[in-house]
Amino acid sequence: MGGTQPEPLYRRVSSRIAAMIRAGEWAPGERMPPDRELTERLGVSRATVREAMIALEVQGLVETRFGHGARVAATLPEEAAPGAAPAPGFFELVEARMQVEGLIAGLAATRLTEQGLSHLRALAEGVMRPGLSLEEIAGLDRAFHVTLAAATGNSVLTGLVEDFWRQRARFPDWARAHNFTTDADVARYIRDEHLAITEALAAGDAEGARARMQLHCQNFGASLLENWHLFEESEEPPPEIAALFRP
Repeated sequence: MGGTQPEPLYRRVSSRIAAMIRAGEWAPGERMPPDRELTERLGVSRATVREAMIALEVQGLVETRFGHGARVAATLPEEAAPGAAPAPGFFELVEARMQVEGLIAGLAATRLTEQGLSHLRALAEGVMRPGLSLEEIAGLDRAFHVTLAAATGNSVLTGLVEDFWRQRARFPDWARAHNFTTDADVARYIRDEHLAITEALAAGDAEGARARMQLHCQNFGASLLENWHLFEESEEPPPEIAALFRP
């Protein structure tokens, strides 16, 4: 009862790889071995290696470009002080958004102006404009969430949402996760769920807005799990991740 949670496997793996980098196994700027080689060497799944590499990218130890693999950073950052917070995992970020942005939506329902509501509706509908790229759709998606946070009048909450998006931009698998669908499908999903949130906001329904925002974030996590095999080569997600987003 209430024991200390074990450190996630991907964090232990990222620590091992970080130690190898700092020991000079791969020089600054050198290409890292492919995921398959690291899985064999470290005795873990590709999913775990992928999460570990994302954590290392957030720490600034590796640099990843889609389609080009990972390289050791040209300049290694200083080692983190003992006890420093570890880099978050991709699904940790989605879980945090579920909780924090749900609270934000509930609060905004009591503070949102008519002008702010109209702006949110325009952002929600805007993703359906013809010819938008995935990057442009993502920009409107971000604007909706940041605008909603700003409507609370709380700069700390607005900063948290902005930070969520900054962190999400560091995860190369975020863009890869949408490869299983079309830009139009992504836009329709975002439009429909954002409008559902906006309806609750318009009604001043704080609990409904909170629940719809949490469902929005949960649905995003669930869509990644449903299509995990398309970007993790048939790997099953770790059970602690699956439990967050599956009924």
